[in-house]
Amino acid sequence: YGKKAEDEQGGSKESSPIGVGDPVSGGRLAPGEFAQLGDGEERGQFADRFSQLCEVIEQIAQEPDITLVSLDVNPLPSVLRCSYHMIGRDKPRCYLLAAFRLKNGNRRYLLEIDTSDSRKTLSTRIMGFKEGVEAETCLEKILKGTVKGSLRWPISMAKYCEPLYSVHHPKESLLGANHDRLIDWKQRIQTHLSFG
Repeated sequence: YGKKAEDEQGGSKESSPIGVGDPVSGGRLAPGEFAQLGDGEERGQFADRFSQLCEVIEQIAQEPDITLVSLDVNPLPSVLRCSYHMIGRDKPRCYLLAAFRLKNGNRRYLLEIDTSDSRKTLSTRIMGFKEGVEAETCLEKILKGTVKGSLRWPISMAKYCEPLYSVHHPKESLLGANHDRLIDWKQRIQTHLSFG
């Protein structure tokens, strides 16, 4: 309401990553790195929003032909006159970005946005960035476009991303997503990550 949006300042972000857990069994995967987002309790809540997906990512990273390079959880950027960067009055909506390196040297990214408030549903995006495209700049445009589009993936993603896949979430019952559906979700994510 009359304030300049933080996103117009083109700010440089300083973050100090912190470890959020021990290596998975077998020790082949380093603990996830999460940008410092406030006090310890708040960081735990951000990480908890993606707990099932983090389990899937850890399992995929144990495969021999794919390496998890980074795993980050950060708040969505604020956009002037848009409220979808927040889940509640004081609770930022976060995104998870995992970067993978394939056996052939290509990089693939998994992008997920927290929709735990059930305002909207978004599929998980698996993508690579086109040659000559700066990934960080494009990611910022994608995230802001998603907020501006009321939590819809922007059509402009096709300009920056190749390949670009959508992986729908497993359907949940009253008891949550069942084991078979999580395995299917993992296989679909892994197939799209490995392709290309």
